[in-house]
Amino acid sequence: MSKSEFLKENSESFSGKKLALNVAKLALSIFAFYLIYLKIDTDIVARYFKQLNVLYFLIAIGCFFISKLISAYRLNAYYHTQNIHIPQTTNAKVYFNAMFYNIFIPLIGGEAFKVFWIKKNYEAPVKPLVWSALLDRGNGLVALIILSVIFFNSYDQQFDWGIYSWLLIPLSLLGSWLVHKLFFSKFLPAFNYTTLLSLAVQVFQVFTIYFVILSLGITDQIMAYIFVFLISSFAYVLPFLGARELAFVYGAEYLGLDNDLSLVISVLFYGALAINSLAGGVFFFFPIQKK
Repeated sequence: MSKSEFLKENSESFSGKKLALNVAKLALSIFAFYLIYLKIDTDIVARYFKQLNVLYFLIAIGCFFISKLISAYRLNAYYHTQNIHIPQTTNAKVYFNAMFYNIFIPLIGGEAFKVFWIKKNYEAPVKPLVWSALLDRGNGLVALIILSVIFFNSYDQQFDWGIYSWLLIPLSLLGSWLVHKLFFSKFLPAFNYTTLLSLAVQVFQVFTIYFVILSLGITDQIMAYIFVFLISSFAYVLPFLGARELAFVYGAEYLGLDNDLSLVISVLFYGALAINSLAGGVFFFFPIQKK
């Protein structure tokens, strides 16, 4: 697949409706960052960036890379249940190239790229590709719930009802299994494997945020910051830049944490994401070949 073919195939992405949607996302992003600006001291934020330990940040970038590599394997496991057999290396390239589109060419988007490329090269029907992506996201949310509960109960949060939060783990797993069983039974054989991979993905993203925190020379309240990061990650489902950062800053304020530090942590995490996405940009200029 060539870059020009994909852009031509998705020319409707540049329609007025799509453009209006992206303008709305931009407006929401601007508003989100304005709200963040009201909560932080720019001088303190700049000071945190200046004291960045590059080695720890590079380790964070590596941890994020591993998390996305596992994510690619998870998605491919869903493809395999639909008799769509893509070599793991090729699938990983497509996955990272899609990340590049998501970050740097949002007018088209990574999901559209993945569907187009696999449909063209493996003659796969669109519907199972779309369902695979949705189930993949849902499975990731379940793992996020599990780790959020664990970290919620790992520090002194002084909520009397905290013990009941453990119920969210079996309920989320059961809910996910029922969705697979009742509505997507053909995908069910991948449920156990993808759930384990989802947990691995979230663990490596926790490692990412842990090393981001260490890169700033912070050694206090690490568990609390990781918990806020996990909770703010639910805001990532909102389709505009700044949603997670806004949730992180406001969540930190609610728990009595440092707003300025929270913003820096969130921005550096996004930086790790963007750097890994740039790696996928290689395949924008050197198209992936089917194997």
